[in-house]
Amino acid sequence: EACNILPAGQWPCGGAEPLCDCSGGLGTSTTITTITPTTIATTTTTTTTSTTTSTTATTSTTMAATTTTTTTSTTSASLTTTVSTGNDCSGEPCSDSTFCRSEWGFCGSSDDHCNAKSTWKAAGCSGAPTPVPTPSPVPMPTPVPVPSPKPKPTPVPAGSGIGAWFTQADFNAFFPNINNAACSGANFFTHAALVEATSAFPDFANSGDVAQDKLELAAFLGQTSHETTGGWTTAPGGPQAWGYCFKEEVGCGTGTCTQYCAGGNPCAGQGINCACASGQTYQGRGPMQLSWNYNYGPFSQFIYNDAAELINDPERVASDPVLAYQAALWFWMTPQSPKPSCHEVMAGNWQPSAADTAAGRVPGFGMTTNIINGGLECNMPTNAKVTDRVEFYKRYAGILNVALDTASLYCDQMQSYR
Repeated sequence: EACNILPAGQWPCGGAEPLCDCSGGLGTSTTITTITPTTIATTTTTTTTSTTTSTTATTSTTMAATTTTTTTSTTSASLTTTVSTGNDCSGEPCSDSTFCRSEWGFCGSSDDHCNAKSTWKAAGCSGAPTPVPTPSPVPMPTPVPVPSPKPKPTPVPAGSGIGAWFTQADFNAFFPNINNAACSGANFFTHAALVEATSAFPDFANSGDVAQDKLELAAFLGQTSHETTGGWTTAPGGPQAWGYCFKEEVGCGTGTCTQYCAGGNPCAGQGINCACASGQTYQGRGPMQLSWNYNYGPFSQFIYNDAAELINDPERVASDPVLAYQAALWFWMTPQSPKPSCHEVMAGNWQPSAADTAAGRVPGFGMTTNIINGGLECNMPTNAKVTDRVEFYKRYAGILNVALDTASLYCDQMQSYR
């Protein structure tokens, strides 16, 4: 059918897919147009004699070579394949990318397939835009593995206090001989009294960073264990197994230690009266061995809002275990200008000034020794007292399973504040 309907010279014979018998009959071609049966109105005008035969299925026309035919059809037929009129790229690409699809819908590489009327060819079609090739997808870069951050220690919410993690078992391990009959602190210093005392100082060992808080508690109990120790070189369990043995300065319990009274009112600059009361002595009492009237008065003002309470009754510090711990914590938490507080140092809140740096003062346990007793123990070769303090601290940090900074344990290279 295709060969009969096309003028001579435009038959697609000799291509890659022989479609027609070029003698005029149908060969092995496939029908390029299929029309669903319907009524077709055909008007034919010719310049020579022609014969037209019409059916509802196919149309055949025989004409001379000079015949010009104009056909107008009106139909409601459904076309399953459409022949392109050329000059666009509406045809399907060929299976072989080097072939062109002719205006009649067949693929091949001859001039009858590849010309200005091709409906598809790799180089583009005449009269139509050259197809824009789809860009190849750009591969995504391979992600660089990011190491997982090291997990931080699980914090205890600030406000929980040492009671959240410092147990009775820890206390017993710290002080295995605390209730020895030879100790005046027997059955006086307790875990419960310590935990209760800290409620008056909510910032003490309570940052929420448990490791940091454990180091502060170890430092506080290490320094106060030295002040209350009952140990000796060959003591059972070692010297550091005897912390918190004495609640009051040894030899002063009978009121004979009158030397801790500064004359006049040394607290006048603080707006309080801490002049010594008649018949009272102000020797070391409690874990930090609070001494001198100029310390009893300010502590009493802090805890009772009245300096006279303990100026008139200093013995209360050695009879009330909670008050005894609070006296030690007050000293630990309170700056004494130009000294920082021990708490600021161990909590990591103190930064040395230029003068401190020049004097060799650095944050760490050694600095707390300087604050407590630097005039007698620092800026000199390390003596037995300093060693005792350090060994207590190391022992307690070990029980709490926290690492400490060994480079800042001592104060032999630090100038004191005196």
